[in-house]
Amino acid sequence: TGFLGAYVLKDLLEYYPDSTIYCLVRARNSEEAKTRIMDNLTKNNLHDIKNLKNIHPILGDLGKRFFDLTEKSFAKLGGKIDAIYHVGAFVNHIYTYDLLRDINVLGTHEIIRLACCKKIKPIYFVSSIASDVRINPTQGNKTFITEENIDNPEGTFSGYQQTKWVCERLLSKARDVGIPSIIFKPGEITGDIYSEESKHYDVFHMLLKFMLEIGKYPDPMFGEINMVPVDYVSKVIVHLSKRMIQLDKSINIINPKPAALKKYFLWCRKKEYTMEEVSQKLWMKACKERIDQETDSTKKYLLKVVFSKFRDGLVLNFYFVPVRHSSREIEEIDCPSVEDLFDKYFTKWLSK
Repeated sequence: TGFLGAYVLKDLLEYYPDSTIYCLVRARNSEEAKTRIMDNLTKNNLHDIKNLKNIHPILGDLGKRFFDLTEKSFAKLGGKIDAIYHVGAFVNHIYTYDLLRDINVLGTHEIIRLACCKKIKPIYFVSSIASDVRINPTQGNKTFITEENIDNPEGTFSGYQQTKWVCERLLSKARDVGIPSIIFKPGEITGDIYSEESKHYDVFHMLLKFMLEIGKYPDPMFGEINMVPVDYVSKVIVHLSKRMIQLDKSINIINPKPAALKKYFLWCRKKEYTMEEVSQKLWMKACKERIDQETDSTKKYLLKVVFSKFRDGLVLNFYFVPVRHSSREIEEIDCPSVEDLFDKYFTKWLSK
């Protein structure tokens, strides 16, 4: 019922036309569950999908033991399915670990329980590239991408990051006892390739728009924009999970053709937005002044929380840190460059 989940469902129905796709949905009855699934497909402009009859809703709650099913029903489900695509999560970069733990961490715990119920089945888990980003306070709060499977969460920025790190450790422990998995780590997910729509309600897009409102950008600036269209992410997940011989690995899903953050501001200039290059100190001063003037209380709170965790403009280093691929197989699936995506749907997004 989520953004990425709608596309994964579509691709699973196409890749596995003769299979039943069981979808865990919070709802009061089967009819309401089906409506939620169909409404989500419609909301994301996913029409003309074949094999909709193969969707089988399971009424439950990801954040509860046995998904809030009876133990018998849970075991029955475990005997029916052959693979698990775990796309569900509570995505929030402001909330603490405790507020996100039930759905994100305990939900993954129950997924692992299901994976070893009746028969062993692989887990295809959607994490986030954010779980690998760290802040190093000993080096002026510089941000960096960790190596795969870092042993501790020191330097994580948010409760969401921490829950994803814990989930990855749970899956690693499960691998040790024979439960196979692939961990997919998407970068910043945005609108699909064929649509002119893009997300415009998360922190990443809020920051891009916020910087336009300021009309300034800092120098020096080392950030990188790495957006991945949601349908590209879904195809990578389903395609690689179907053909992957070697399980037990992590795969970064990022755009192979990123753009330097500075190019975004130059692109905005071409669109006749006023963008002035200033020092880091002046940029932070302008940011604080703009936050104080914000009339939307929710946006004001979010911006204050985000900027309070960084100094000297390093908020850009965290949200726009360069990343890399970890699998050559991804190159088989075409992804438009970030600069092409600017022209594809940012003009429409900016109008919002």
